[in-house]
Amino acid sequence: TAAAAGETPLSAAASCGHSDIIAQLVAARANPNHADPSSLTTPLMLAVVGGHMEAAQTLLGASADPNATRCRPEATPLLAAVASNSASMVQLLLDAHADINPTTHSLRMTPLFMACQMGWAQLVRGLLQAGADKHQRALNGVSTLMVAAVGGHLEVVQALLEGCQDGEGP
Repeated sequence: TAAAAGETPLSAAASCGHSDIIAQLVAARANPNHADPSSLTTPLMLAVVGGHMEAAQTLLGASADPNATRCRPEATPLLAAVASNSASMVQLLLDAHADINPTTHSLRMTPLFMACQMGWAQLVRGLLQAGADKHQRALNGVSTLMVAAVGGHLEVVQALLEGCQDGEGP
């Protein structure tokens, strides 16, 4: 595809998953954290949204910020990886110290909340093991347990209830 107006070569390479070109551009001092002025999307976000694991690895190796908040409005790379149901991309970002409980989304939708809402039990378990706060609520007060229950996601409900003490619920 043709590059959009204002898009940098690094963003274009990330969007297409060209990790070898990303490495060359970063070596030539391209900024891996430069957000496109119109979309506020960073190269890392483009790689994550495109499912380009190697490109994301290359960008993280070049000090791309896994917690960039100037990415697509209200999203972080971790939230985008969860939205794509990509356990391997989620793990890559967590290994790069992505904030597991970001509160940048205007509705306070965390990666765990999104995974619970979608019914993705494997991601829910992985996020909980990595320290996601199952007690955090969305802006409207809805809990992770409530959104999983309403969605009929039994495995997610079970994962949320594991490890709870008597009388304690998420």
